Amino acid sequence: MAKEENNRSNRETDSRHRPRELFAQAPAPYQSLDAKGNILKVNQAWLDELGYHRDEVIDNWFGDFLTEKSAQKFDNLFPRLKKRGEVQDVEFELKRKNGTTLTALYAGKVIRDDDGNFLRTQCIFKNITDRKRTEQTLRRSKEKYKNLFQETPLGVVHYDNKGTIIDCNEKFVEGLGSSREALVGLDMINDLEDEELIREIQNSLNEGEGYYQGNYVSITGVKTTPVRIIFKGLRDQGGKIYGGIGIAEDLTGQKKVEREL
Repeated sequence: MAKEENNRSNRETDSRHRPRELFAQAPAPYQSLDAKGNILKVNQAWLDELGYHRDEVIDNWFGDFLTEKSAQKFDNLFPRLKKRGEVQDVEFELKRKNGTTLTALYAGKVIRDDDGNFLRTQCIFKNITDRKRTEQTLRRSKEKYKNLFQETPLGVVHYDNKGTIIDCNEKFVEGLGSSREALVGLDMINDLEDEELIREIQNSLNEGEGYYQGNYVSITGVKTTPVRIIFKGLRDQGGKIYGGIGIAEDLTGQKKVEREL
């Protein structure tokens, strides 16, 4: 009987320590914090990612390894973690020993004793620095495109694969004497009345390009405008056309000069 009790006690002890052993050997950076946020344990992946020696880390406050902004964030979030018991997808900026920083995406949970008292946290993180850098580059590219889209001296219209207007710049709106609210969402294939214009939009969606020149009578405004529009189909990586863009030039000034000659 005593032997069975000892065996059961050993199994329970093993089961409590096994998760920490698994985390210690895990390829993902792992850390364990005490109730004050001091580091109890890190695995080799954590040390390799940040470049520290173990004795430089253990018993130090986790916030000391964060940028100032992230340390403040951790100070605010840690009490909530202890109360809620787990967190997912929390970003922190960590300081490497060499002075560089990395962006980490954290997930963690609280380990409690049988009475529900806090023992420690178990957290892992993923280095998402490259992903964040890519997101920032894309965001800057979108802002650059948006500025170019709005500030170009020509009218620009963007439409989907059904010919419905998704977006247009102010120059396009002005040229048609309309409003952006009236144009965005307009089904050009079914709602326009100019058959030649409709045909060229369809050509851009079917063949990749279209060209229109004529006196466009706006159906959303009260203006007739001599225009030249070059339509271009937009293709995905597989070569399939998913929409198009039109570059419109108002020929009013040119026509006026021609009449005066």
